[in-house]
Amino acid sequence: MQMYSRIVSSEFSIHFPDEITISPDAMDLIKQLLEKDPDARPTFLTIKQHAFFQSIDWSRLERLEYCPPFRPLLRSVFDHGAFEDAFTNLPPIITPDDNGNPLNLNFPGFTYRPMWGRFMSQNLNE
Repeated sequence: MQMYSRIVSSEFSIHFPDEITISPDAMDLIKQLLEKDPDARPTFLTIKQHAFFQSIDWSRLERLEYCPPFRPLLRSVFDHGAFEDAFTNLPPIITPDDNGNPLNLNFPGFTYRPMWGRFMSQNLNE
């Protein structure tokens, strides 16, 4: 809660170190996304229209037609070898809600179905 209060109450300006090479469009998008006032942050539509994403064909992306620039070699869908042990060995932490209570992980009626079926039927290293 203390960190939240400090973030909300302090003045904030982002500084990009000189040794970091980042495009002006990327800088602008990052600054917009880090806006404290939620009402002043960009909407999904304005993010999609931002100059940083001008080369993205969003319809093609939605149809999963882009090839990722890097695909790690996986031994199974549960292979996490591409992640550092420092992260995968961390104990899980349940994030509390705004009142400090652990979030209830039971979601009655929740019907999300991941796309695992589609990926499970494909060769993992295609």
